[in-house]
Amino acid sequence: MKTRLFLALSLAFMASSCSTVGKNRTPFLTNTALLEKSTDDARAYVWRSPKPIESFGAIKIESMQFVAKNDAISQEEQTALKERLMSALTERFAALHLTQKSSRQPTLVVRGAITAVEKANVPINIIAEAVLNFPIDMGGVAIDLEAVTNPKGTRVAAGQYIVPGRPWQLFRSLTELGQARHGMDVAADNFYTLVTGKKQSAESEKGKIAKQ
Repeated sequence: MKTRLFLALSLAFMASSCSTVGKNRTPFLTNTALLEKSTDDARAYVWRSPKPIESFGAIKIESMQFVAKNDAISQEEQTALKERLMSALTERFAALHLTQKSSRQPTLVVRGAITAVEKANVPINIIAEAVLNFPIDMGGVAIDLEAVTNPKGTRVAAGQYIVPGRPWQLFRSLTELGQARHGMDVAADNFYTLVTGKKQSAESEKGKIAKQ
């Protein structure tokens, strides 16, 4: 018992220097004055205009940006993370079937950026799971997203999402960016609901599980 306690305290000390992903964000959104804390997630700040989704004839997902300041994330990893976020958003909004009823209906453009990323400490988590049955040094991601009209650029919705890894995400903590990738799915889900007022379908949920 003493050995187990000593190992637990040692592991906690080793992980104590790791900051949470929300502390080192590099904001992408230029105007956040209207954003308010989400009623569904205390770590998210969101805003939605009253303009109905049916007033748009199409949705376009722009290439995502990477503005996070973390030297531990390589260029290849940055590219993969940007593509993962764009893929997650494209997958969700593809389920929204908008029909162009008139030439006056604008396109809704979704754009955004990864504003912070942290890797999980895989070696420590492997030991921690063997000793404590849960990881202690998780990764995570922070993302800014907004939807604007095209061509005027009027904002329709905006969200700032912070998604840290959780101890019960055992398998995701065993790869450095597993929890960050999962965080992108969470942000994409929440932003889709913010913009459309709709939840993801059961079929979409099955697709995400298969993707992971």
